[in-house]
Parts: sequence; C-alpha cells; structure tokens
Amino acid sequence: MSNACDPRNRPGFVQGDLAAYLHEPAGVTEAADDLRLVLLAVFSTMLIVAAVFGVVLVAA
Repeated sequence: MSNACDPRNRPGFVQGDLAAYLHEPAGVTEAADDLRLVLLAVFSTMLIVAAVFGVVLVAA
C-alpha cells in the first residue's frame, strides 16, 4: 500500500477505528448496470424455462 492511500493519512483518523480501513461506498449505480442486470435476469429465466421444457420433452 502506498503512503498516499494509507488510511492513517486521512483527516480525522482515530487509532484503533477499523472503519478507516473500509472502502468508500460505491454510490449510485448507473443505468447501464441496471439494464445489464435486467437482461441477465431475463436471459437466465429463458434458459431455465428451456431446460425444464427439454426435460419434459425427453421424459414424455
């Protein structure tokens, strides 16, 4: 870890406080991330439905 990234160099550092070593929150997700998540969910659902349909066809 470089000296500039050391949490001890941050203003308000308290010795023994582990919160200083945690990463900053990522913030608000972008619209592209939300769209990617929705498309992944739809694609996963379609694959599950196709797999179940295939098993039913093979078993019949």
